[in-house]
Amino acid sequence: MIRWCSYCQRFLGEVPPLDSYDLTHGICRVCRERETFHDQEALERLDPVKRFFAEIKVLALSGAPFAPRDLLEQSRRLGIAPLDFLMGILQPLLYEIGERWARGEVTVVTEHRFTALTAAFIQLAEIGLQAPPASDARVVLLSAHENYHTLGIQIASAYLHLSGVACEAIYPSLPLAEAIALVRRRRPLVLGFSVAAPAQMQYVHDIVREVPSHGVRLPRILVGGSLVRTGRLPDPGWPIEVVQDLRDLRFD
Repeated sequence: MIRWCSYCQRFLGEVPPLDSYDLTHGICRVCRERETFHDQEALERLDPVKRFFAEIKVLALSGAPFAPRDLLEQSRRLGIAPLDFLMGILQPLLYEIGERWARGEVTVVTEHRFTALTAAFIQLAEIGLQAPPASDARVVLLSAHENYHTLGIQIASAYLHLSGVACEAIYPSLPLAEAIALVRRRRPLVLGFSVAAPAQMQYVHDIVREVPSHGVRLPRILVGGSLVRTGRLPDPGWPIEVVQDLRDLRFD
């Protein structure tokens, strides 16, 4: 389920059952410390937000076209930041639509249309950000070999950019030799991988093994993606860190 602060309209993460994408409301730490729960107007603002979320879900599952710019503007009018809207509404809806498509409950056209809408929303949300040169990126994200699902890595990149972290996302997947050469050349502090199937972890392990043999210090290694979310990733062992929630990452 998707947790949402009733008062400041911030995404609070997901709680079991993870296969349910309904909204459940709570209060974030900041609002609790400010005793915002005494603010009656904040509670009154909740109803239009709930209706907005319900309308988006109906439109998304029906396959009806709607404009990403309208979503961005309406969410802002309701006090929802683009980052929270992306992580707390669009991303869970993508998971739900993908699962429904796998069960034959929605068409591939519906899935493709909502995927394209999310990608367009990301582009709009990132407009105006001063992206650093690729060579200055502290974090480099790669799609694992044969992982052709690129929207997840785009969402992760957008999350980091909107959070003020210099990041470069490279997709689709690079050949192993090119990926190793990239790490040697860029020397990022953090190297993240998007993985969708167990066999794709071999690509990660090969890079972890090969990079130090070229006289380059191994970056911090992170792994995320649908393989992690669905609980199908065996313990990858040191030094690979498994990322369940991007909001838990610290780059200090």
